[in-house]
Amino acid sequence: MKADKQVAPLLRLISVNAREWTLVLLLSVCGFSCTTAHPKREALSEYHWEVQTLRMEIGTSSTGAQALRDLGVIYLRTGHFEEAQDVLSRALVYERLDPKIWFYRGLAQELIDSTKAALTTYERYPYLSESSVYSRAMQGRIAWLKDARTRLEMAASLAQDSIPSSEGLSPKIYAVLPLACASAGDEFSVLGTGLSELLSRDLGQVRGVEIVEPRRVRMALDVVSGPPGRADVAPHVQVGRLLGAGKIIEGTCRISRDGRIVVDLVHRDLIEEQVISVSGEGRLEDVSSLEKDLFDRLLEQLGIFLPSPNRTIQASLEALMAYSQGLTHEEAGQLERAAAFYRRAVAHAPRFVLAAIRQEVVEDKMLAQGTDREELLALVYQLESYDATPYLLEARLLNMAGSIGSGYVPGQDNRKLPPGNVGELPAPPRPVDNQ
Repeated sequence: MKADKQVAPLLRLISVNAREWTLVLLLSVCGFSCTTAHPKREALSEYHWEVQTLRMEIGTSSTGAQALRDLGVIYLRTGHFEEAQDVLSRALVYERLDPKIWFYRGLAQELIDSTKAALTTYERYPYLSESSVYSRAMQGRIAWLKDARTRLEMAASLAQDSIPSSEGLSPKIYAVLPLACASAGDEFSVLGTGLSELLSRDLGQVRGVEIVEPRRVRMALDVVSGPPGRADVAPHVQVGRLLGAGKIIEGTCRISRDGRIVVDLVHRDLIEEQVISVSGEGRLEDVSSLEKDLFDRLLEQLGIFLPSPNRTIQASLEALMAYSQGLTHEEAGQLERAAAFYRRAVAHAPRFVLAAIRQEVVEDKMLAQGTDREELLALVYQLESYDATPYLLEARLLNMAGSIGSGYVPGQDNRKLPPGNVGELPAPPRPVDNQ
């Protein structure tokens, strides 16, 4: 069941269909980035007749939900956020499966500073159309809101010194810190981040082990490295306490000019105060195999049984490097570059599930990018500009997908005989005159 959940996002991403091409074109046309120009807010008076018409349609059973939805969009565009939240909530009484209503209701709740209510609204996306751009935007807003909330909670806990002591940590929870990699060339310095994600993935397959999401681990490491951090406590101890993890795995890697890599892993039990180390060396192009061997040896020393030691290696060096670059750019807020590297990783290794999942998450975040009121308002204009012509775009994409490779007719140069024969086929006869 767990494997099915991991493979499902990959199959959705690597399949070439109209929905995926629509999302790619939408991102490129609308230019979702931090430098997006904010549109000038419109006045409600500019929509006087549209508002009157929609109010008359609200009472009808057939178009009431759509009228309320469209009225809510107008209120959003003109800065009447309370009214927008009200009419969009009323629209859900008539129609519970329209992702556009749910998304704009959540956006209205964000704009009136009801973040908790907005998150609850966005979390309805699993029950809505998977192919809708608004469902994808809801997932993107969830990612933005949860990231912001996690950072604030971590910083507050650290500042108030309210993190638990080592005795209050869970012995079942593991946190894998990014490995610190040093190499002769800067291009391999990011490899440690990808290696830590492979270790987290493998630990997640072990029964009785709970893994802290690698992104949360990097957030915690970033928080303890900032101003609230304590200089008298080691960073890995602060991270473990902040995350409630009783076990920490960290390490280093060294890459030589001749293409060799040395990896040193350290397992720290923060509760029992025990340390276990394993080291290994190999060719750089076999780094995924080296990670697997080190992981197996670490579990052996810990006395943990691994049910399936012969697991498949899913990431080549090229894929792992692209994935590590994607993680680095995502942490820096460079989402477009991160998505490009994730796509490159999947292209190198189509079964690399970690890269496929991160690609989907980042593309959803790009689609629904916004950290302040003006950026959230810009989302309305951007998504509405797409929504004006979705059917034309879908039709063109479907027609393009259906016609790829269907119009190929071999010319005379391609008219070869089957193997074992000599010579060419004769020229075809001239058409018969039917006059």
